[in-house]
Amino acid sequence: MGGLGEKIKILRKQRGLTQQQMADILGISPSAVGMYEQGRRDPDSGMIYKISQTLNVTSDYLLGESEVEEYNDEQLTDVIEEIKGRLLKSKSLMFNGKPLTQEELKKIADTVELSIKVLALDKSKDKD
Repeated sequence: MGGLGEKIKILRKQRGLTQQQMADILGISPSAVGMYEQGRRDPDSGMIYKISQTLNVTSDYLLGESEVEEYNDEQLTDVIEEIKGRLLKSKSLMFNGKPLTQEELKKIADTVELSIKVLALDKSKDKD
């Protein structure tokens, strides 16, 4: 893979995210995502961390300092806990115009955790 911008673009597409969706996750504009991908703007270290978390890669991989793309088990656990924590703290998630209850948020968080673990397991099987 090429430079930082190219890696971001390829990984974003592999994860099935549009620039708008990625921008929403990162809390930035879609044009900022586009500028990162085109190499017209470099993300600061905090944004590189957020991008790496969003794309499920290490920041070292994004920056070309490592050839290893995936997280190890400990890093994956940290990512899962971060996502679950954010979901459970959310006060603005809604379904059909109604705020989700804490119990519903817990079910979503558990589903996200299971999904990430299944995807990680599938990836490890693909390597064998």
